[in-house]
Amino acid sequence: MFSPLMMKYMESTCSSLGELTRDLNTDVWKTTVPELASDHRFVRHGILAAASLPDRTLALEHHNIGLSMFIEALNSSNNVDALFAHQCMMLVFSYGYLEKNLSGFRDVVIIIRGTSVVIQEKGEPKGKLSALMKDNPEATSVGMQILTDKLLGSISAMVYHDLYVDAIKRLEYSLGVAKDPQYRQIIANNVWFELPNEFLNLVWLGEPLALAIMAGFGVALHWSCNDNAFTKGWGKGIVESVGKVLGPEWDDIMIWAMTEVAD
Repeated sequence: MFSPLMMKYMESTCSSLGELTRDLNTDVWKTTVPELASDHRFVRHGILAAASLPDRTLALEHHNIGLSMFIEALNSSNNVDALFAHQCMMLVFSYGYLEKNLSGFRDVVIIIRGTSVVIQEKGEPKGKLSALMKDNPEATSVGMQILTDKLLGSISAMVYHDLYVDAIKRLEYSLGVAKDPQYRQIIANNVWFELPNEFLNLVWLGEPLALAIMAGFGVALHWSCNDNAFTKGWGKGIVESVGKVLGPEWDDIMIWAMTEVAD
């Protein structure tokens, strides 16, 4: 007999998780992950944390319990599927719990990149969970000449030119796939552990061109994921955070971005 929270997870949370991953039929989240939760309490608490939202107090309680158990399991468990499943639950909890701004998104990115550390140390997930690890497909990119032009006139680009060129290419790809529901996992997850740490550090340090590119990623997140219960509002929150920092010389980019994320 399922508890009320587990019932909520099975009836609605699974669908939101399926939307954000390549598991559009939710088989992984409805069958595989609950099976893992029966043997691994940290997975169960991860499930309950996600299902508890929008009750922030209860969600945080389950998250903290699960996280404590997860940290212990990192040293004792070789079940990479269970560890990976909990990381996925931590991610959706973070999207649903944290403040929807650039500062909050930094914490989301830390959790996403933590998943790659688990995979490096323990290996990739097996069985049905492995379907979430497929390579990104080829797609037609959306050109961002406006950012390329800014690159030519940016002082910081003299030092970080190749880093910015790479980030703009990744943004153009993200915008190219953002409106196709089957690629939501790329926008909500994959791109954030593929971007170089050096670029993300420029974002967190407030480098203007890095922030402008980040606003573009906010647009991609809005296009792709704004109708999902966990990620709704994140794209707009990122763009608005960037808009509060950049000066008027970036208005051409920010007007476009703010228009795209407008309600």
